[in-house]
Amino acid sequence: MLPLISPRGLALLALCWLGPHVSNSAAAEPGFRRFSNSISPDSAYVLAWGWGSDPEKLETLKEWPAGADTARDLVENYLVDAVRGKVVAVIPEHDHYVTSEGKWKQFSGLAATWSEDGRQALAIYEGRWSDESILLIDPKKRTFTEVLPQLHQAYTRFLAKSAKLDEPEISFNMSALLPDGVLVIHARALEKVNEPPRFSHVLKLQMKGGGIEPSFTLLSAHKDREEPDDEKVEDELNKAYQQLRSKLSETARATLKGRQLAWLKQREALPASERVFFTRMRLAHLRAQTEN
Repeated sequence: MLPLISPRGLALLALCWLGPHVSNSAAAEPGFRRFSNSISPDSAYVLAWGWGSDPEKLETLKEWPAGADTARDLVENYLVDAVRGKVVAVIPEHDHYVTSEGKWKQFSGLAATWSEDGRQALAIYEGRWSDESILLIDPKKRTFTEVLPQLHQAYTRFLAKSAKLDEPEISFNMSALLPDGVLVIHARALEKVNEPPRFSHVLKLQMKGGGIEPSFTLLSAHKDREEPDDEKVEDELNKAYQQLRSKLSETARATLKGRQLAWLKQREALPASERVFFTRMRLAHLRAQTEN
């Protein structure tokens, strides 16, 4: 499915090269900025970045107005109550940022997907060639559990059955948290950097152990499909929506329609530059439900 660098990746790298890290000289007041495309389906929670927090004064942090954000050396990532606009927890040891001017932490990306009920999120912190971290987030319990090693191990074991790779660079992309602890996630393996992925699969895994010490059992894997161009993403989304709808009962169709309308409202509220990627994440979720 994925080329060596996805359309989103190309844009990310371009931003990294065109814009240096934000200077500390134009210091902003302590505060935070949302990763707007990480909003939960019920619009209750969103991920964010910021700095200047005292652990006992998290909820006093205010959102920066456009243009007033400044990335310093010690950036923090947060879980935010999106309704009240208040930080409720620090995401430990994670420092991704995107300023209102579109400047990113170099060679870094963040893709967050939520379960339909908003009870869990999976946040993929992307690095240059492989992922830096993958967190399973429980917003109610305020827990952030690292699951990258488990996912890496599951995919490595699968690859070992059909190929011999010498310490491949493994990365994960679009994901979907489905009911009953099922995770669908896209994975790829590079044998050498600057070359197309040697393998690219969609993995279906069963998660056990909740959010404390989760384990993953691989249920199935199939070759990934080619990622649609930006101009075709909307058509693919509509196709996936209709395919899923055709499998459902009348009651389930009504639920799907309500969720899709809520998602469309969220997308409309995003900056134009973020809508294509937000659509790609929704497309991955609809396909995962159809094929599950």
